[in-house]
Amino acid sequence: MRRSLREAKQHWLSQAISTLDEEEQTVLFQAGEIMKRMVEGL
Repeated sequence: MRRSLREAKQHWLSQAISTLDEEEQTVLFQAGEIMKRMVEGL
């Protein structure tokens, strides 16, 4: 069950990201990298 839930979340996220244009995707991924660095710094 847990695996299928994870796959469903990944599928939903992929679908949501695919609705963004290339520039929006770039901004999203850059923001993700910034957030990752912030969390690693805690």
